Amino acid sequence: KTTIKTQGNNENTLGKTRKLNEDEMSVVTVTYDGEYFDVYVNGEHLGYTENKNHDLGTIFAGNGKDILGYIAKSNWDDPYCDAVITDFKIYNKTLDEEDVLKTYNEFAARQQLRVDIAAANVPKYTYENLVLPATGANGAVIKWKSSDKKVLSESGVELIKAEELT
Repeated sequence: KTTIKTQGNNENTLGKTRKLNEDEMSVVTVTYDGEYFDVYVNGEHLGYTENKNHDLGTIFAGNGKDILGYIAKSNWDDPYCDAVITDFKIYNKTLDEEDVLKTYNEFAARQQLRVDIAAANVPKYTYENLVLPATGANGAVIKWKSSDKKVLSESGVELIKAEELT
């Protein structure tokens, strides 16, 4: 549930309520164009609400020290959110639907790349030829580079045997 609330307890829920899958990452985007708040999850537009009784100047000014905005905090006596926030951005412009989808797609591609890198399973040390995958499980094209081409080729072939290094 995405809600805008001010100190006077004026509150608006943005779009449809949607439960996020706790076993996967989600990208939640809220935009404001001066009149409407829009909410998106994973690039999908869930809805909007008019800015009724909310002054963003007050929200961002807070109590003179802090922004009156919370992430993953309820306005009620609910349990704390057990989530990890990996990316938080405030833009100096209103993202349109195309911008939101592009941002989500870029994030999803980076996530797939992280999974591919983690799955590559290349040992830190080796005394034999390596089998280096050219494609990750999610389709990422992997190009390998040797830090010392006299010892190990970029295709994973050991060029100097361990006994020659001693």
